[in-house]
Amino acid sequence: MTPAIPGTDRLTSPDGWANNRSRVYAGEWMTMKRCMTLPAVALLFCFLLGGTGVSLAADSGEERTIPVIEWMCWSCGKRYFTFAPDTLDGKIVQHKDPNFQQSRWLMLKTRSPIKKCEKMFDGSHMFDKKKEFMTSAYVIMEQIDNYVVIKGGSAIKAKINHVWCVGCQKNAYAFAGDDLDLWDKVSTREVTAIFALRSGTKIGACEKLRLPAGEALKPHIFAQKGAVSMSSDAIAQYLGSFLCSN
Repeated sequence: MTPAIPGTDRLTSPDGWANNRSRVYAGEWMTMKRCMTLPAVALLFCFLLGGTGVSLAADSGEERTIPVIEWMCWSCGKRYFTFAPDTLDGKIVQHKDPNFQQSRWLMLKTRSPIKKCEKMFDGSHMFDKKKEFMTSAYVIMEQIDNYVVIKGGSAIKAKINHVWCVGCQKNAYAFAGDDLDLWDKVSTREVTAIFALRSGTKIGACEKLRLPAGEALKPHIFAQKGAVSMSSDAIAQYLGSFLCSN
């Protein structure tokens, strides 16, 4: 007598075949699900990078979108810059007063009074307007010790963006035209060349954004929260939150 093979009815009976087929389909679905996971995460990450308002356009830092004015003191020859329309015009009677200069004309980087003129007995500057031109935030960073702001002045012409990193939630300000992102240099191993405007040093890496494989995406990815208007003195007060790219 041939011994019975256990479980053959599960393969031959209609109910047994249905149960086995269900197990096969379930296994196939789990395999498909595992295969779909990585592309889905990658797709989501690409969507994040390409989403509306996220800064990814190529940016050399040479976008000259900030109107500024160059001034020269005809007494000592010192040159300073202001954000347009701030004026140091020596033809204005009030601007000849050394007390007015020391109380209203402040240095962008420190908010300390402008250094007195070394050639005039009362220390007052007599400024002539040299030219008005467009510059970039990176150039301002390089010449920041020569920028003067007006205490109690009106809003400047340049537009300012309020931005935040979609990874670490870092809030910052940037002049419009500088999107804080070097698309051709985005790398998981390098931080993009984004600088603190006041100190001129590179900002640190973002450790919150992750690639699908789990590796940290070191560059910050900034999205725009909105646009704001500021006076030059307000910029000086919030200068520690201003960023620029090279």
